Amino acid sequence: MSYQYKWPIYGHKNLLKFLQETISQDKLANTYLFYGPRGLGKKLTVKYFAQSIFCEHQENRPCGECQSCRMTAKNSFLDLYTLGKDQDLSVENIREFLHKLSMSHVSGEKKLAIIYGIDSINLYGANALLKTLEEPPRNTTIILVADSIVNLPATVISRCQMLKFRPLTSDDMKEWLENFDLAAKEKQTVINLSFGRPGIALTMMEDDLENFKKSCNFIIKLLSGSTFYFMQKSINGLLFLKKKILDPSFMN
Repeated sequence: MSYQYKWPIYGHKNLLKFLQETISQDKLANTYLFYGPRGLGKKLTVKYFAQSIFCEHQENRPCGECQSCRMTAKNSFLDLYTLGKDQDLSVENIREFLHKLSMSHVSGEKKLAIIYGIDSINLYGANALLKTLEEPPRNTTIILVADSIVNLPATVISRCQMLKFRPLTSDDMKEWLENFDLAAKEKQTVINLSFGRPGIALTMMEDDLENFKKSCNFIIKLLSGSTFYFMQKSINGLLFLKKKILDPSFMN
């Protein structure tokens, strides 16, 4: 069945299209691994993916109005299981989580299990999880969310469909920044400082937008004027002097 998707997520167009098509075609994988640096929108994508899976609307997903959407948004939907937001990924918590997941369906045909911060799991927890990844409960999809996969055991990675989140392009960031009251130079500064990561930009802006604007203006002036040139010259001079002091034979 074909749905219209309303996911207010910027960038990741191919990745989002892929996830939406798996819902429309009812071809969800057993296990997904969403990974990429913090601030790229992984959790936001998980949220709308989950809502769209359980949404009851026959055209627009998620509709945000049906009972399933409302309960999923509150993390109280009976067939949605989450771990890693308020609990650490100790082997005890992993085992308790998997026990709940193994129980029969409560409200519908599908179950969705989400484990956040899977890159913080230790070897014992990973081993406890591995059997479930190899033989997941019927009609169950598991989503693992990680900022990095460097320390994840290869045995866990090999059981997952990998979805890598990459930094947004400059155009995607510009489109996203249209939601904020910022001047053109300020927007460009946000783009330069956040490295394509909206979450990082939000962290910089949310505390105090006015102070952030002032900081942007200072950086703009520093980088665009002659000040930066003279700072570079001063730093190079100090490095030269330091080397001469530490090594008296230098340039003798």
